[in-house]
Amino acid sequence: MVNITLNQLIEKLTEIKNQHKTFGDLPIIYSVDDEGNDYHKILNAPGLFKVKNIEERFLIPVHPGENPSAKDFNCVIIN
Repeated sequence: MVNITLNQLIEKLTEIKNQHKTFGDLPIIYSVDDEGNDYHKILNAPGLFKVKNIEERFLIPVHPGENPSAKDFNCVIIN
């Protein structure tokens, strides 16, 4: 499994947006699992997040503590 980076996501979203002037106004959704058995809308703005091990399939959230610095985060969450 390959993790996509924030830079790669921004690049791909920019490519999609530039394909047609209306694409930038489309809502964003996500599939609940790899097989696409269910879909949901993304309701929240992206944010910095921390999980125990980003390489695991099922991620366990970790509270970064008070006054976190950049090193305390290891991913970006979109929902």
